[in-house]
Amino acid sequence: MKPTQATWRKGRDGDWLVFGPVSILHIPGVVKIWKKDSAFEYRHLFRFSKPFDVEGVACCYAHADEKRKCEFCQKYHSRYEVKGIYAGGNMGTGAFWRVGEKHCSCGGLLGEEAL
Repeated sequence: MKPTQATWRKGRDGDWLVFGPVSILHIPGVVKIWKKDSAFEYRHLFRFSKPFDVEGVACCYAHADEKRKCEFCQKYHSRYEVKGIYAGGNMGTGAFWRVGEKHCSCGGLLGEEAL
């Protein structure tokens, strides 16, 4: 079956990667990723594999921005979402978080990662 959308796949290391056509994964901004239960989510992608051919379609793998639970609103957010949405409870003031840190720049405690 020809790949036509971005989906989650487990990599060799046990990490979850996004697999799909290069034309979809290399879109700037966020990419729509389908899950097994037919739900979908949007994530920023980075670190792309070399393209390879699957039934005539150029495909690749990519890492997706992780999501962390914010103490402030009790929802899961990617770094990109936190940067654009939350900062001390104010919308769009540019809060951010870094990998390995326990707090968002707005002061909200970040919990575990979720896909």
